[in-house]
This record gives sequence, C-alpha cells and structure tokens, in this order.
Amino acid sequence: MHWNHENLPHWDARVNERYPHFRHDPDLGDVGSTFYPRLGAYSSRDAVVIEDHMKQLVKARAGTLVLSWFAPGRADPRTENVDTLVLPLLDAARTHGLELCLHLEPYEGRSAASARADVDYAVRRYGRHPAYHKSAAQGGQPVFYAYDSYQIPADEWAKSFPTNVGDKNWYVVGLVLHEGHLDEYVIRGPFDAGYSYFGAEGFTQAASPSRWRRFVEEAREAGKAFVPCVAPGYDDLRVRPWNGANSRPRNAGAYYDTMWTAAVESGARVVGVTSFNEWHEGTQIEASVPFSSSRDGVPPYEDYGSLGPEFYLDRTRHWVANFEQRAGL
Repeated sequence: MHWNHENLPHWDARVNERYPHFRHDPDLGDVGSTFYPRLGAYSSRDAVVIEDHMKQLVKARAGTLVLSWFAPGRADPRTENVDTLVLPLLDAARTHGLELCLHLEPYEGRSAASARADVDYAVRRYGRHPAYHKSAAQGGQPVFYAYDSYQIPADEWAKSFPTNVGDKNWYVVGLVLHEGHLDEYVIRGPFDAGYSYFGAEGFTQAASPSRWRRFVEEAREAGKAFVPCVAPGYDDLRVRPWNGANSRPRNAGAYYDTMWTAAVESGARVVGVTSFNEWHEGTQIEASVPFSSSRDGVPPYEDYGSLGPEFYLDRTRHWVANFEQRAGL
C-alpha cells in the first residue's frame, strides 16, 4: 500500500507550486523510492516475502527487528492493521534466531496515557513470546521504541510510565533530537534510553556522530543508555521532492562506514540501523536492483552499482562483528 506514495506537501504553499501533486503507480513500475527492491513492489504480509526478509536480516547479522506499529484502532483507517502482522513476524523471527520489538508510531490524539494503554496491550499479547526482544539491563522487560516522543511533555510520560514501580514491565527508548531532550526525557526523565533514529547526518544534534560518545557517556552516568542510529545514506526526493538539502549520498558505502565507525567508537552497547526497508527515505539496506519504470517521465532507479544487490547486508554483517568484538559482546 505504500509503494503508491504521493508527494508530501511542503509547509510553504509557494514551494508547492514548483512541485505539483503526484502519486506513484507501482503497476507501472513506479514506486515512491529512489531505489528499487529486488523483491519488487512487495507486500510485507506475503509469507514468501517474510521468509526472504528474515534471511536477509540473518545475513546482515541483525539481532532485533524494530517494527513500525500501531495498536488496534490507532492507525488511519485507510491503512491496513499492522497489528495483525506482529505474531507472524514474531514466529518467523524465532525460526531464524532473531528477535522483534515494536516502534510506537504517532497518531492523531496520542498521549502518554494512550501510549501506556498501547504498551499494556502489547505486553499482554506479545510480551511472553520467546522472540519478543527484552532488555537484559532492566530485568527482562519488553522493549519499545517511541517515535516522536518529544511531542509529549516529559512530565506527562512520567505520569504514565513511572520509574519507581516494582512491577514495571516495559523498557521504553525515546526519540532524542538534542542534548536537552537527552537530559529531560532520559537522564532526569521516564525513559530508559534514548535513540537518534534519523539517517541524515547533522539533521539533528543527536544524529551527529561527533556527539555520540558524549551522549552515550552522559546517559550511562545516569544509569540509562543512548542508542546511536547509523544509516547508509538518505534520499527521500521521490516523496519529498523539495527536500534536497537533507539528501546524503551513499558514496559507495563510505557514508555507512563513517557512521558505523563513530557508533563503534562511542562505546554504545546497542546500535540501531536506520533502516532495513524504509525505501521512501532511501535508508534501506535491503537488497536493491537496477530497474526502469514503464511510466513516462520516471527516471531510472538508483542501485548499489558494482557493489552488488546485497552489499549493505554484507557491510552490516562486517560492522556488527566489529562492534561486538569492540564492545565485548
């Protein structure tokens, strides 16, 4: 359902005049991505696709898949219910020796209280599954990442996710944009850890690799954690054609290597990869192939060139081994 993504509007109407509304058509080989997947315009609900994805993740030596998720009734009704995918993915992950946890996506009307209800639902339904990822540092609580968590005040999160309860059955990693967020939401706040998420280096302070060692050390001193997120590049021009300032070329893997080097040297105990298959933003490490659309006016897709379709899976495997050796894991 996402391959036919439309151009997202700019907040300035004058900019939108230069980029008329456009919706991609996967039936014509036109998808909302600068790259094209080896699996084609697939459905993540397809059992064959799930199996292929798990094999790619194993090849990349991934440990945990973080799944974008809405609790039932929370997502836009025009989108399919992603919650029905969780159990099949958990079962597949278990078969392949992987784990999975949930990425709490924002929705209209989300509050800390509603997020707590979502977490409680997920813990009841999925928390005991052997493949659900749990935090060793906090006694084995199910892990959740909370995207755009900074849009809700820290004291509101603290009311719904108190840290001083004996039956705490969650471990929440909040999105951090800058040092103030790290201090307010993690070090002095309710979150167990923070993460940087964004793949465009320098897009936020927390997405600047030069800051990662400091963020890791400050969080650790408070008994918390910071998760730096590395990316192979960034290019969302086929869904945000006005966003060229944030594009980051892959440079034949050099961009990825630079970010991984900083993550390894930061001393972090966990590193996130943004992303496995966020094709719209061009951060995917999933296998990609050369392809040309049959739709008029659609330029050929980029690919990984002579590096090969699975280069970023192989490169991730290399860096995971390096990271584990450096971290003593």
